[in-house]
Amino acid sequence: MSAAPRHDLALLHGLLLLLFFCGGADGSEVPPPQNVITKTLNTNYTLSWDWPPGAAGTHAVTFTTQYVPRYQLKFKKKKTNWITACNQTSHRSCDLTRFNLHYLGIFVLQVRATVDGQHSEWAQTEFCPDKEGKTSARLSRNCDVHMLQQRVSTRVSSPQTMKNKVL
Repeated sequence: MSAAPRHDLALLHGLLLLLFFCGGADGSEVPPPQNVITKTLNTNYTLSWDWPPGAAGTHAVTFTTQYVPRYQLKFKKKKTNWITACNQTSHRSCDLTRFNLHYLGIFVLQVRATVDGQHSEWAQTEFCPDKEGKTSARLSRNCDVHMLQQRVSTRVSSPQTMKNKVL
């Protein structure tokens, strides 16, 4: 073998080792969750996603889900305070209902996969309950009926949180 092919072979070997230990060009061999969507009914919000079968090989995969009100991302000088909703769960969904996300708010939701201590990139989606939410006529409205001087007064309002309370 001449010197040039050996040099090329050594370079190729070095690149293969680098890719093996670094996991690729971006330093991550764990793929991010795919098809991230929100499922809603009234003020019950669930983030769900797909995970490619066999992407983790024989290793266990867990997922972490976070959210933040979108307006907080506009302050570049302040550190964004992401709230962890589900931490290292094996499920392919995260129930956000208990966080009482305001019906008229806009949120950024993110999820990432973890395999053997290595994390994927975050997969993000924006969520606006007022625009994306589905409501059930029976459960979604707060209706008050009052009798006032021989007149009936009614007030019907959209849901604000899971308990129909304005935050």
